[in-house]
Amino acid sequence: MAYSLHTHTSSSGEAGLRLKAAVDWLELEIRTTQRTQAKHLHALVKGAFSFVTGCNEDTGKPFERGFENTASTIFRCRVQDPKSFQAISSLFVYVGCKLIIQGSPRLTSIEVSLDAYTDGASVHDLAEIVTDRCRFSTSPPGDNWYFYRKAGEGRPYLTALENRASIVRHFEDGWNLTDRNDQSANIRYHAYVKTHDGKGDDGKPQQLHASQHRARFEITLKGKACPCSTLEELERLDFTKLAEHFKFRRLSDDLHPAARYALAHWSPTQLGMRGKYRRRHASIVGKQSGTSTFRGSTVADETLNALAYEKLRELSARWQVKPRKTSAPSMVADADFPGISPTASDEEPNHSAGYGSSTAPALIIVSTTPSPTATHITADDEPAKPVHSVRAQVKTEGAAKQSDGLASPIHRDKAHGPDTLTSLFPDIFNQSPRLEAELDRIDKLMGEDEDPPPFEVKS
Repeated sequence: MAYSLHTHTSSSGEAGLRLKAAVDWLELEIRTTQRTQAKHLHALVKGAFSFVTGCNEDTGKPFERGFENTASTIFRCRVQDPKSFQAISSLFVYVGCKLIIQGSPRLTSIEVSLDAYTDGASVHDLAEIVTDRCRFSTSPPGDNWYFYRKAGEGRPYLTALENRASIVRHFEDGWNLTDRNDQSANIRYHAYVKTHDGKGDDGKPQQLHASQHRARFEITLKGKACPCSTLEELERLDFTKLAEHFKFRRLSDDLHPAARYALAHWSPTQLGMRGKYRRRHASIVGKQSGTSTFRGSTVADETLNALAYEKLRELSARWQVKPRKTSAPSMVADADFPGISPTASDEEPNHSAGYGSSTAPALIIVSTTPSPTATHITADDEPAKPVHSVRAQVKTEGAAKQSDGLASPIHRDKAHGPDTLTSLFPDIFNQSPRLEAELDRIDKLMGEDEDPPPFEVKS
């Protein structure tokens, strides 16, 4: 299948490129009431997070590799492949049934990808697509574009490669391209051909079906570059604000055929990068006049940029979707409510320190804030009993409201603590009797009489 550098789509116009924007993962910071270790927190919530790592209580920064299980009250928890904010809500009600967390979780980083699929495309075809994503991206690299694959392998830098074909060959052979060695950088670009996802029971990457192979160009945003911080902002996140990171150029139509061929095939450099370039004189051949932000041999790829923006808009619509009020919400992940992925993706070895898992959560319950009746994390030999029953939690909150005579749907004060599940999500928890049957099923799945795993605290 031949691809046009001009449009980045199938040159035949048949079975063309299909784009999809997605949240690959996001990382949330939570604070517990008592000091503990990442591995115990991870075990307590039964793999709801793809990994958990502890943070230094003085600086708030994650511990270095090898020290991630140091006791702390601050943890960074990664959620893999969330399909919508509702998946995040579900996860934190599940977590809230297991332990008490202080305040509201805070978003610390997010990775958003722009994936390209083509019907019947080979890995070589996808490697060509992702090559041109990188060569025609307008975003300058943080340090320098380079390939990496395995620990100890040499780093082939983009500017040191011979031509476009050598870049394609690296992608085809499983190399990843990034613009920074520092994974803690606020902005980091990453590109590769995705043929595997997650790990199986044997610990090896799982091969995707050929129809799910894709050319991926993604951006990781952390710290000041993160588009929001609170869960309330995350729920309303407009992903089109990230469109500036997915801007591309193409070769100009008026290039001489020889110049077009040379740039298309011989140059390994990033042709679309913003910078400071000498501008050709409009009427005098060989003369230059002033400077330009982009190379004169390229123009904005309006078709691709508009399509990328539209896919980010579609991602916003999927992300902000709310459950219907006319029926009880789905409490378990399924085809219509995929929830979250139980495993971390395998595209980046040693992506982050932390305690990881390949075990999916036992179930996912819809809503968001932690319950004041959940487990207290203590250093005692016998941890406090958790509220495993969602019904018990709802009834407890309902009784407390009735006795206090609360009129406001959301109540905050020193006596009553943070918002409760029923006050924040009345549409979800006031759907009897249908919800009653659903709660029975959840209690059975969770096991009302089971205690959580031992929750040790080691200094």
